[in-house]
Amino acid sequence: MPRETCLLRNAIAAGAFLVYLNPALAAYECPKPPQQVAEDVVTEAHGSATSLVSITSSSYDNVARRVTTDLIQKYANSDQLLVRYTVLSMACQLIMGSSLSDDEKLDRLYRLDDWITQASKASTPIRSNEPANCATAPDAVLKPIRTLFSAWANLDVNSYLQQWGPNAIHRSKYGVAGKSELAQRRKGDFTKYSKVDVLSYAPKITFADGRKAVVNNSYSMRYVRRNGQSFTENESENYTLECLDGRWVVRENNDYLPPWSGG
Repeated sequence: MPRETCLLRNAIAAGAFLVYLNPALAAYECPKPPQQVAEDVVTEAHGSATSLVSITSSSYDNVARRVTTDLIQKYANSDQLLVRYTVLSMACQLIMGSSLSDDEKLDRLYRLDDWITQASKASTPIRSNEPANCATAPDAVLKPIRTLFSAWANLDVNSYLQQWGPNAIHRSKYGVAGKSELAQRRKGDFTKYSKVDVLSYAPKITFADGRKAVVNNSYSMRYVRRNGQSFTENESENYTLECLDGRWVVRENNDYLPPWSGG
């Protein structure tokens, strides 16, 4: 077994996790820093994580990118998985314990995780129950995205919502929406359209390691309202997928926006 896997399993087996019993966040579990990490790493990670809670959303990406780059470069000779794991652990605990809204908490945690993935070219567990056991073949990774577009074409809102994880968020020019808000929006959307034509879509996997995947996509869709009026969208987007219960589900969708992750 790889050394990194052994260290993570030891941390998990020791019960080193904080559980936030927030019903809206489905009892999101934040891992505690593993004991094997040097004290200076933990101290600096905590300081960096603290800054990620207090800054404004508009400044968040610049700070998260800098924090990620600085820590990875400073501790280049350390166990990189444990450094990443410690940073996300500290950030998760502070973010989930803050006064931010539930959607803002998930947004900030995921954006940091996405910057870390982009910088390290590797995923990092951000929950205790997050095994890296999903297939990375393109058909497996792209299945939820293909199902989303099929659901649009068939106006099948149940199939659409089943592709999203319990703590998923949707980012767009309209803001950040958690799954419950997204579900309400989509139920309304799927009712007001009489027909949706998926003219084209072209998903491209930019990262996949069994725990997490990033997919860039462009699409063209024609929407027909029940009064006969129609419009067409030609947009770019990206998805961050996570492995849950052995299958890929959507964790993040960045629509109408430059991607947060994937380069």
